[in-house]
Amino acid sequence: MCVNKTGGRACVPFPAVIEVLVIEISMEELREATVRLPKQVGGSLSIVGMLVIGQAAVDAGLVSPITVVLIALTTICPFVTPAYTAAFALRILP
Repeated sequence: MCVNKTGGRACVPFPAVIEVLVIEISMEELREATVRLPKQVGGSLSIVGMLVIGQAAVDAGLVSPITVVLIALTTICPFVTPAYTAAFALRILP
């Protein structure tokens, strides 16, 4: 049995590229759901939803904890860019 928290990527059955794509796609789906929901519910859904999905994926051994942290930073960073087009490019680039 592998301890995922201390072993890093030792227990993850997928390559890093697949791992990042799966988490990024799930984050994009939550972002789209947030846009289509009322403002009172939308913000909570994206934060809580990604926390639950990320924790479940780490506990199941599908992704490593560092990948979840990196995708979270990649998702938050475009919000500091004032121009929408630059923020969109930064969101897709990493």
